[in-house]
Order: sequence, then C-alpha cells, then structure tokens
Amino acid sequence: LSDGSLLPAWLAFNSSNGEFLGTPANENVGTLSVRVTATDISGETVSDIFELEVMNVNDAPVLNSNIPDQQIDENQYYEYLLEQNIFSDIDFGDELSLSANLSDGSALPVWLNFNPLEGKLFGTATNEEMLTIVITATDKSGASVYDDYLLTVNKALGIEDFGSAKVNVFPNPTKGLLFIETSTFTNKMKLFVRDHRGRTVKIQNVNGNKSELQLS
Repeated sequence: LSDGSLLPAWLAFNSSNGEFLGTPANENVGTLSVRVTATDISGETVSDIFELEVMNVNDAPVLNSNIPDQQIDENQYYEYLLEQNIFSDIDFGDELSLSANLSDGSALPVWLNFNPLEGKLFGTATNEEMLTIVITATDKSGASVYDDYLLTVNKALGIEDFGSAKVNVFPNPTKGLLFIETSTFTNKMKLFVRDHRGRTVKIQNVNGNKSELQLS
C-alpha cells in the first residue's frame, strides 16, 4: 500500500505477470491506495500509486434460525413472537421489513393477525385447519429471505369425544368443585383450564384416576 504496509489479505499480486486478483468481502468496502514499484537489476526504482475502490453492493438478508412448527386448539388464543435476530443483514444501515402470508401466496386467515413492527402473530383460531405460514424479511433494495412453519389448529374435544368409559366429569353444572375420573392414568397427565378466549388459566397435575379441580 502507499503507506508501505502489506496488501490486505483478500488482494494478491502476481509479480511475474503484473496481475492483481482477489475477492473483497462486505467489510472491505472502501478505497485502497496501492503503490506499484518497478526495480531494475541495478536497484533503480520507479513507483506509481493508484486508487482501488471497493464498491458496496447490496447483500440479501439471511435467516439465522428456523421457526418451529406449532399446534393449538380451535377457539384457543394464539400468540407467537419471532426471535429478535431470526433475520439479519450485514449491510451497514440497512433495514428489514417483515411480512406474513400463506405458502400459496394468499393472505393469512381472517382470525390470524401479524404485527410487522413487533414480529408478532396473534388471534383466536376459529376452525380446525393446517396452515403453512411464510414470514419474509425484505431489505431496502428489495432483496429478501423467508422461512415457513406449520401451524396446526386441532379440533377442540369435548367430554363427549372421549366417551364415558374414558373420562367422567361431575357434577355438571358445578359451583366450583369438579371431579374428573379417568379409566387410565399416567404420571404425565395434566388438566388444563382455559377461558372463553382460549387462554390457559390453570394447569394441574393428575395424580390418580380421580382428581379434584377447584374452579371457584
């Protein structure tokens, strides 16, 4: 270089044919002052300095982690916040805008909302369905990257769906105390109580074939 230092690591010089070669990266954007010196067999030299400008080009954003597949029940309130650094862009000062749609390019169902500023999906599922949701990050130059995930909305089961031989809940109606009898039991069973918006308000371990659940 013109200050006497070595060429940067990305730039090589072939003295046999006078060729410069190399591939600069995004962090090498800027201007280099390169000194070229010719020396004869007597040690006499002459030099010239030229400017080599590495122009910035737009780099597309990248996906840093995948969105996991998810499941909810119909009539359940759903909320999912994207990881803060799930998308990134190495271009200095570039900004990413987020959008969400289904894999066929259509809009999200009416019940599912997306806030692009927060990167948040939310809403109350209304029907049993399987949705492939695509989240896209686009930079100011129009380059983009996306990830998709499967959101499964399961049918919400009522007591009658289990059959009286498997689950029995009484008294019904109740003033607060419920008894739940099950024909089978494992230590992994839990009781979930949800409100009318689908939000879980109580979780209780099942400790045997008959459990008490206090709702008062």
